Amino acid sequence: MIDSHCHLHLCKDPLEEALQRADALDHLIQVATDAQTAQWGIDLAEQHEKISCSAGLYPSNAKDNWEAQFPQIETFCKSGAVVAVGEVGIDLFHDKSFPERQKEMLKAHLALARETDLPLIFHIRHSFDEVIEVLKLHGEGCRGVWHCFEGELHQAQAFVERGWKISFSGLLTYKQNSGLREVAAQLPLECLLVETDSPYLSPEPKRRERNEPWKVRYTLECLAEVRGMDIQELESRTDANTRDLFSI
Repeated sequence: MIDSHCHLHLCKDPLEEALQRADALDHLIQVATDAQTAQWGIDLAEQHEKISCSAGLYPSNAKDNWEAQFPQIETFCKSGAVVAVGEVGIDLFHDKSFPERQKEMLKAHLALARETDLPLIFHIRHSFDEVIEVLKLHGEGCRGVWHCFEGELHQAQAFVERGWKISFSGLLTYKQNSGLREVAAQLPLECLLVETDSPYLSPEPKRRERNEPWKVRYTLECLAEVRGMDIQELESRTDANTRDLFSI
C-alpha cells in the first residue's frame, strides 16, 4: 500500500513514531510546499528507503516573491533527488487576489517538469477552468496527478484524457460526498491513486483525529467498496499506478 501524497513536515508527533505506525506501507511520497520543505524532504528520503519526495511551490507562494525561491526548486528537480514537481497549481478558494501571479508560477513549473521529465502534483481548488487553460496552452508533454480530487466527473475526465492520474483522499469517505464516490466509481482503474494529504483530511472513521500515512487504508477500502472490487486487487493496481507515475 502506498500513500501517494503526505506532508510529514507538518506532523506534530515525533516523526519517527509516525513512521513506525506507517511501517506496513510499501512507500510514501513526502510532498513539498516550498524550497525549505523540499530540502527537508530530500534529507528525509536519504534516510528512509521507503520515502520519496517532491519539490515545488504551493500556490500561495505566488503572492510574494516566488521567483526568489524558484532557482532552488530547479536545482532540486535537476539533481535526481526528487520524483515529482509539486505541490503546484492554482487555488482560488483561500485567496482570489493574485490569479495571474499563480498562473505565471504554474507555467514555470510546467516548463521545469518538461525539462526534467518529472511528473507534476497538481493542487486545484475552485480553479479548474484556470488550470486547464494553462495546461492546454503550456502543458504539452507534461504528465502528473490531480491530488486530493474533489471535482466533477467531466473535470476528472479532462485530465484522464491527457493521460493524468486522479488521486482520492479521505474526502472520499465522508458521508456527504456521495457525488465524489460516484465519480470514483466511473473513472478508469489505470488512473487511480490514493493518498492521505496528512496531517489533513483524516478519513472516516478517524475523522476527528490528525491524519497520518497509515490511514490511507481507509480511503483504499472506501474506493474498493464503491467500485465493487477486492481490496487486495485494488491495492495492487493503485500501487502500480503510483510506481509508474513517480518511477519508484
